[in-house]
Amino acid sequence: NHPRLKSAVCNSRPSGPRKKGLSSVFTGWYNFLRMEFLHTCSITVFLKSMNSRSGIEMPRKVLFSPDQLNLNWARVHDIGAGLMNAGNTCYLNSVLQCITYTPPLANYMLTKEHSKTCHEPGFCMMCIMENHILQVFANSGRVIRPTGVLKELKTIAKHFQYGNQEDAHEFLRYTVEAMQQSCLPAIK
Repeated sequence: NHPRLKSAVCNSRPSGPRKKGLSSVFTGWYNFLRMEFLHTCSITVFLKSMNSRSGIEMPRKVLFSPDQLNLNWARVHDIGAGLMNAGNTCYLNSVLQCITYTPPLANYMLTKEHSKTCHEPGFCMMCIMENHILQVFANSGRVIRPTGVLKELKTIAKHFQYGNQEDAHEFLRYTVEAMQQSCLPAIK
């Protein structure tokens, strides 16, 4: 609950007046992402506890070990870069801000652990998000364009059109799904 992180909203300028209500939208999406992440981890914990009693097989791959999961920031960061509105991309920018400032995911991405072990030859949403998060924190106080995500918009959601207004919640769902598929390439 770092005070500077509460002001992370979609804005094409690094500073200036915020629109009323954006903070509550950020908080809502942050809570949604946190619950999605915790849900994935709690299933693993549940299966581990049930395995010995029920005979349920453990998953072949555990994405995030619950004992290594840190729900708080591993260290305090300066507020990252703002995201440039590249023409009706505020929906995309707000979702990226929420994902970027979700501590368990950001902690993992900042270690570069995924890219060290990724064997995906083509599109990998986890690699794109890792690069995005690294760029955000490397450019504190500046404005950056989320080019990695924009270039792959049609891969993330085939029906999304660059330059069109789109639904933020729908983009979030497609992005989280693409990240999950990057971690589990056998289910593509």
